[in-house]
Amino acid sequence: MVVMEGPRPVRERVAEFVRGEVTRRTCRTPAELQCTEVVLWSRKGWANQEVVGERAHFEALRSVVGSAHRPMGAEHHVIAALVPEPTNRFDVAAVAVYIDGKRVGYLPREDARRYRPVLDQIEASGRRPTVTARIWAADYEDWDADRDETVARFGAGVYVELDEPHLLLPINSAPIEPHVLLPDGSTIQVQDTAAHLERLAGIAGADGERWAYATLHTAVEQRARSTRELAEVRVDGERVGKLTPKMSDEVLPVVRFLAERGRATASRLLVSGNRAAVSARLYVARAHQIDDRWFDEAL
Repeated sequence: MVVMEGPRPVRERVAEFVRGEVTRRTCRTPAELQCTEVVLWSRKGWANQEVVGERAHFEALRSVVGSAHRPMGAEHHVIAALVPEPTNRFDVAAVAVYIDGKRVGYLPREDARRYRPVLDQIEASGRRPTVTARIWAADYEDWDADRDETVARFGAGVYVELDEPHLLLPINSAPIEPHVLLPDGSTIQVQDTAAHLERLAGIAGADGERWAYATLHTAVEQRARSTRELAEVRVDGERVGKLTPKMSDEVLPVVRFLAERGRATASRLLVSGNRAAVSARLYVARAHQIDDRWFDEAL
């Protein structure tokens, strides 16, 4: 059995990763760079990494929120770009947060230092790291000394979704064949992992936990007096497990739909553990949970 080697350089992984995971846009920063935006992966599904320094960028945040602003307060979900600032005069390890091309704050100093090595290599590959973000904005009462009265002022807080640095990108590249990545959803435990322990432990690596691109396939399992269809999970074409009959029924309708149209079904797989024991979980939406518009956009 072939064991996956340790993670390849981030620049090499990013260059292959972008095949199935990005959209091309104009990165509207002061440099006005043309680049490819890389959507970073995460287990969390919730933006809870705080951004600091928003007070100095309230004007930009007010512009980002625009007509959706509610004086009593509202949450706004957006996409944010993480931009290393090696020329920052206060901190050469700074990471600025941009939304709609406007700088709205920074990662806290200690967090920025943890993420900069990966973010720098992504930037060096000509890509721009992006994450989901949320803004809480409202009007607050404040004392205006010049007017000698209480006035309403705009205020906002920003949070971005960031996982641990080693979990920002998958360990392998996107499938070579035409494929579609399933939407994110709750986890599905992969079964029969003990039979593929060496392979999966190689994916988890020294960090003990890594993302990988996986593909889902229809497999026929022979029983004593009958057969049944199950969803088989593969990484780089090699089987690493299967789903239970119940969970197979949750995803196989999409697998068949895409296969009939010449597309493989890709998904995000999180592998945790070591050479003694591993766990593998898919992060995918069930067939009945996927918005019908997704099928038009996916093909």
